[in-house]
Amino acid sequence: MNTKGYDKLNEQQMRDVLMRYVSSSLEGINKTFAAYYKFDYDLTTNQMSTIWYLKYCGMMTMSEYADKMQMSRQQATQLINHLVEMDYVKRQYCKENRRIIYILVSEKGERVIEEIESKYSKHAFEEIQKFTPEQQLRFVEAMEVISELLPQVDFGPKHDR
Repeated sequence: MNTKGYDKLNEQQMRDVLMRYVSSSLEGINKTFAAYYKFDYDLTTNQMSTIWYLKYCGMMTMSEYADKMQMSRQQATQLINHLVEMDYVKRQYCKENRRIIYILVSEKGERVIEEIESKYSKHAFEEIQKFTPEQQLRFVEAMEVISELLPQVDFGPKHDR
């Protein structure tokens, strides 16, 4: 969307650009990224998301994890149990209170994330080389802006109380 000539973004413009972003990220990024972990590592999207999340967000309790991933504690426990069996995630007891159990990514999980990131970014770099130098710069700038601003937006539903 060309925003030149607009003083203020209206709701319909926001909807159009947001839905194009969601569509392109689902098709262009998420599906192709999924191929790297599904075929090479036999991981589901939830499993990969968990490993990824723990790598970048760090150690947390099972309750914190379930809340962040918007799933029940029972679902979270089943998912984590499976990842522990596969040695992608490990549990660590709190020294002060042994009833508190933390989950964190294992060395194997770290290694898998590194391998997937390396393969994916190499492929993405090759694809982006097809752009002109100006397009490459615009692409990087756009990704930087999205990475900076997107975490500041709460896209969750607002419920009337």
